[in-house]
Amino acid sequence: MALEDLEVIPFDPQFRPRPEYLTWDAHLTAAFTEIDRLLEMILLVSESAPAMFGLEKYGIAESGRALKYRLLRTLAKIARKRAYFSTGLRQALYLAQCCEALHGARYTPEYPEVEWNDGLPNDAREAADIEHILLAAGATSLRGSLERLHPDWTPEQVTREEGLIREKVTV
Repeated sequence: MALEDLEVIPFDPQFRPRPEYLTWDAHLTAAFTEIDRLLEMILLVSESAPAMFGLEKYGIAESGRALKYRLLRTLAKIARKRAYFSTGLRQALYLAQCCEALHGARYTPEYPEVEWNDGLPNDAREAADIEHILLAAGATSLRGSLERLHPDWTPEQVTREEGLIREKVTV
């Protein structure tokens, strides 16, 4: 095996001063700056908000409304995708109903309505503030506000709560 085949640096013992340490200054700040810039470009092209991944430079969102504003770009992309998927999803569900009806199901297939959410948790205080403003302006009924604020309630629960509220107002 020849010396050229080895991955070594030849050393002449007669050489003075003898090499003892190899040092390397990597200048990694430029590399990390490039990574940060690439990440910003990826988020920009993918229309993803940095807040979604915890990569914000300006602190955390203090409320649900603040988070929604920071995720506006991502939520707009989701809304566009939703417009494309709704039609196909409704068609697929309708065809599934038709197939089930062919195999003995006892109902008439209908096109379903698809309800989409933005995927963020609902801010109860924000919803209550909106309903209060609408109610004060006369733009909605008390029953409608209660149904929107408590979608899991039965009609009887809504009626009972509406009666209790009206009793408090008249007293």
